[in-house]
Amino acid sequence: MLAHKAMKEGEVVAEIIAGHPSGKDWVTIPSIVFTDPEIASVGPSEEAVKAAGTKYRAGSFPSRRSGER
Repeated sequence: MLAHKAMKEGEVVAEIIAGHPSGKDWVTIPSIVFTDPEIASVGPSEEAVKAAGTKYRAGSFPSRRSGER
């Protein structure tokens, strides 16, 4: 579940070692539960966005698998 964060941390370290400017944005790293079907999210939770008073649009995708009825 932490592979995406570890990969980004590796990129940041490689950029620093190479003398390049580096940055990180932990908000955009996906959070994933490796189930079948997978569950994923990116960014702050809807509750956090509401609490901050930020305008937003929510979207969702049905969890039914392709071909199931």
